[in-house]
This record gives sequence, C-alpha cells and structure tokens, in this order.
Amino acid sequence: MVTKFIVESHVCSHTTTITSDTDGGRVNIKVDSTCKRIGDYAQQIPVLTFKELIKTFCENPIYIIASSSRIDPNCLVPCGIAYCAWTEAGLVAKSLLARFDRQCIVYVNPSKEGGVPAKNEKA
Repeated sequence: MVTKFIVESHVCSHTTTITSDTDGGRVNIKVDSTCKRIGDYAQQIPVLTFKELIKTFCENPIYIIASSSRIDPNCLVPCGIAYCAWTEAGLVAKSLLARFDRQCIVYVNPSKEGGVPAKNEKA
C-alpha cells in the first residue's frame, strides 16, 4: 500500500508531495517538490528500516540528512517525510488520519486578539 502526504508551505510558496511504501520491513520514500533544496535533500534519503524510523530526532536519518543538506529548521518537509514514513510503517493509524487529516501550526497575531504585547513581553 502507498501512503501520501502533501506539505503546503505558504511562507515560502512551495508544495511538496511525499509518498512512501513498504517493501519487506523497509520504507521507500519518494518526494516531489517545487523547492530545489528539498529536491536535492530528498535524493539523499535512503530506504529506511522501521528501526531507523523510530530513532530520536537527533539520531533519525530523515533529520540528520535535512540538517546536513542545510534545510532550514522551520521547514515542514522533514516532519512531513517522517510522518508519511511512520504512517506507512503502521506507527500512525490511518483510521486516525481519516478523522484528522491535517495538523496545523497557527500563528496567533496579537493585534487581532485585542492587544499588542507590552514592550517587555515576547510576541
């Protein structure tokens, strides 16, 4: 079976489609992006074992390769790749994703919440 995710990065105006499939306990990842840096990064991601997928952030090949490829820390694509691979490996339930098909990072604009933070407050 194939798992597919789309990452829409509105800040940089790029879209990335991530697909993954399993083959004998290994996860193949394919990435198609409008961002050249993501395209170059994605070519370096090898077929991953389930054991590699569950490694911690700093030991996970998806994030190590992103870092060495100079992918910005605010880029959502490495997280999308990990999420897609985890889903394909059965570590995230597709039935759960069918109910909640997206996760969001939402900027809260203080000027639209009824006030601007004081000068000594962080926004």
